[in-house]
Amino acid sequence: MWLSPCYYDLNSKLISLRSHSYTYLPLLPLEDYLEMFPDQASLAEQDQMPLRIEHERQEREKLEQKRQELLKSKENLIKVNLKKKEEVKKMDEQLEKMIDGLNPISNALTKDI
Repeated sequence: MWLSPCYYDLNSKLISLRSHSYTYLPLLPLEDYLEMFPDQASLAEQDQMPLRIEHERQEREKLEQKRQELLKSKENLIKVNLKKKEEVKKMDEQLEKMIDGLNPISNALTKDI
């Protein structure tokens, strides 16, 4: 009689272990991981999993660092681009002023001909 509650408790714990959050982590496939770390092929799954999770964490940190570097680079490129755009705008305005200044000379030359 008392075995039934124990069985239910044990069964619920097994189900909760099977649905542990690490089972939903998008990890590198086991075959690919073992190709990278062949020395871990002999380890049991419960010993491999923390190592795989740690490897995934390290890889994600590297990717995040690279992403941050790219964002900084992007910001710098945007600043440089805006600065050059402003320079081109100023040059365009100066060119327009110069052309407008040459119009009276052009008109004078065409009247004489």
